[in-house]
Amino acid sequence: MELDRNRRVSNESIFILHQRPFSETSLLIEGFSRNYGRVVLMAKGVKKRKSRLRGMLLPFQRVTASWSGKGEIKTMINADMGGCRKSLAGEKLFCGYYLNELILLTLQKGDPHEKLFDCYAHTVNKLSEDSDIEKTLRIFEKNLLQEIGYGLNLTHDVASGAPIDPNVTYLYIWGSGAIPRESSTDSGAVIQGGSLLALHEETIFSELHRRELKQLTRGVIDYQLGGKPIKSRRMYSYLFSNLENLHN
Repeated sequence: MELDRNRRVSNESIFILHQRPFSETSLLIEGFSRNYGRVVLMAKGVKKRKSRLRGMLLPFQRVTASWSGKGEIKTMINADMGGCRKSLAGEKLFCGYYLNELILLTLQKGDPHEKLFDCYAHTVNKLSEDSDIEKTLRIFEKNLLQEIGYGLNLTHDVASGAPIDPNVTYLYIWGSGAIPRESSTDSGAVIQGGSLLALHEETIFSELHRRELKQLTRGVIDYQLGGKPIKSRRMYSYLFSNLENLHN
């Protein structure tokens, strides 16, 4: 990565999160770069039949890109493949869209998150080859929340400071943390201490862990987004719940 006086960035590693048409021949690209965080790039002429970049700038593709410009929307100058695009299909494809939407909803443009960039790369790779989708998503959500300053408190009771007991039932209060369930009537997620520790340690998830941790991360993310809808989550629920109904 290089930056010159004309605010030209050269050879920056970036993942394509989303693309949409801007004109008959150009695309507007939402990307996640290692050193500049979220960026919006105008890719001129890439829809032309003879364009070298035609068909390259797709979600989940990693590219090495150069761009310039002083405004919010930069102009892409060049891009080269930064590796093979990970193949996601069916349920995994919508999980990938969910990752991308979380980044678009939670990260500010131009705010670098190098650790999260590496975590995203690892997560997309895991989705493409791993059958344990739920565990992969929960770990990414945990790391995302940590990076944006709303990390989950998974190891201690926030009321007493005592270590989380795997055999105790807790109430995880949004924006705060876990306390013994019987000591509060606040709203939150009812969760076993063992589930909190499983996410902290990233160990094997039981069915109980999966169910409770999904409720936990969903609740915390919704709380931080202030109720802003996550479209990919709704689409996933609609498509795959209907698919399950067809087989029942």
